[in-house]
Amino acid sequence: MVMLTVIKELPATLMLRPTGFDTLATRLWTYTGNESFAAAAPFAVLLILLAAIPTGIIISKLLKEVR
Repeated sequence: MVMLTVIKELPATLMLRPTGFDTLATRLWTYTGNESFAAAAPFAVLLILLAAIPTGIIISKLLKEVR
């Protein structure tokens, strides 16, 4: 799910970002494009955590409503 979101937003982020402004997605894209996977790993983990936390909160609230 996170990968689909990143892939969908990456082209818009690359085209619309101000010069010299990097986001997690652009930094991750830059490092993986240069095949620097060790340098890209912290950005990938942070991006996954930032997406997983709200997802977990939403799922827990939905489960409480079902019960």
